[in-house]
Amino acid sequence: MASLLIAVLAIATYSFEQPTPEPTSILDHALTTHGQQESAQTHYVYREQFDNCQPGSKILHTVHYDWISLEAASYRKLVAINGKPLKNKCAQQEDQRFQMTRTERCTSDASKKANPSQVKEGVSFEAIIDYMTHDLTGQDIVTAELPGP
Repeated sequence: MASLLIAVLAIATYSFEQPTPEPTSILDHALTTHGQQESAQTHYVYREQFDNCQPGSKILHTVHYDWISLEAASYRKLVAINGKPLKNKCAQQEDQRFQMTRTERCTSDASKKANPSQVKEGVSFEAIIDYMTHDLTGQDIVTAELPGP
């Protein structure tokens, strides 16, 4: 019990000795980490398998999907049915769907206007504060009637 009390006091003392980080350093760290994760995401791929079966029976059919990064967003691509790669018409349809999704994502990204609420690397903390609005837009007045005797 005494060792638990000493550990709690040590943790409490340690946490009070640490200086509070500046908002700019927190923001810089978050942006750096986000950039690293975004670049690593493009190399991350995994396969998903669906087995269609009824309870107590064998598998009726299996479908395989590859999850990939397409224009900075996840995309599920059909790659195999019953363990066999897609053939002819099905492969062409999947390729068309892939190309349409890519084109759609490219055009939607190109048509977007700059959004000041999305923080980009190199933006100062002061600029972010300037973009924010600090106006009182309304005030709620709450009135309550007390029940009578």
